[in-house]
Amino acid sequence: MRIAWMTLALLLAPAVASAKPLPQGMKITLVKKKLIVTQNGVSVQLGTATKLASAELSADGKTISIKTDEEEALQLPLVTVEAKLENALGMTLHNKKKFAEAAPHFAIAAQRDPTKPLYATNLLSAQSMGGKLEDADKTLATYGKRAAPWFAWRLVVDPELKAIANRPSAKLGPATPGRATSKLVDTIAYSPLGFAASEVFTNASMGDGSGGSDTELAIVDLVSGQEVLRLPAEHTCGESEGKACARKQAPITARQRKVADAILSQLGFDVVVDGYKDTADENTVVAKDGRKVVFDQGVKIIAGKLTKELVDLDKVYGVAFVPKAVVIISKDVIHADEDGGSVWQALLTAYPTP
Repeated sequence: MRIAWMTLALLLAPAVASAKPLPQGMKITLVKKKLIVTQNGVSVQLGTATKLASAELSADGKTISIKTDEEEALQLPLVTVEAKLENALGMTLHNKKKFAEAAPHFAIAAQRDPTKPLYATNLLSAQSMGGKLEDADKTLATYGKRAAPWFAWRLVVDPELKAIANRPSAKLGPATPGRATSKLVDTIAYSPLGFAASEVFTNASMGDGSGGSDTELAIVDLVSGQEVLRLPAEHTCGESEGKACARKQAPITARQRKVADAILSQLGFDVVVDGYKDTADENTVVAKDGRKVVFDQGVKIIAGKLTKELVDLDKVYGVAFVPKAVVIISKDVIHADEDGGSVWQALLTAYPTP
């Protein structure tokens, strides 16, 4: 009787989940310390490693688990890997001017990983070059608003999108153009599409000041809180670069500013008056509507009944208040110099508020 009960218990016990082999035709190999996935004759890189122990599919078939020299296995959603491969297939055909054949692969890539606007842009290029302008209109209607800054930029600079740049579907912003320009150092601009923008430093030196510095136009999504686009704005020549630097940089800066200004205008960006607050030597910065950011053993946002404590933001140098969000501008050290200085860039992060 005891044996029978034990047998019944074993039959009723849930089966232990087991991994599955990779999808048919898919292989993951290590080539010169690069993790390469190959399927249907195309290969793309997934990462780097010095050792590849195994690569298998999770029991639910949704995740690829790659065991390397790291303690924890690399976990990659299958759909994102498939999207990479489909995009690579599409690019192979696109480069051969087989636009009609490339488009379906780009479409699959965009559907499987909508977080990568590059895939939808490639689809748009294939449709534009192939004369499928109505299909391009539908692609912009599907993906354009979600990543408006990215698409606005590509429509300005990509010659393959020339056929659709002036179509009604390519007008991604509000009816009224924005008045902000890309000269936004210590200034914040807001788009009613749900984005904020500022001109921030990158490759900035904290050494003796003799080197040059660069600024970029950074645009942040106010819902996700993440930067969605960065464009070069201006290079300021340092003493060590000589007088010829300024003459060389002037036309480059003019072109870069023209592109950035066009994007801000199309997406309806306007400067938020008194929206930017320098946090140097400040314990609390307050917006006109009462929202505040407090610096006291960390960073804390207070907006009505909302109190949000932020972590890993000890290098904040600017705060900007925009409708329904607070934008934090912080320093991120890129690397240290041999002379004891450092090179840093600014980062924009947004936090929704009531």
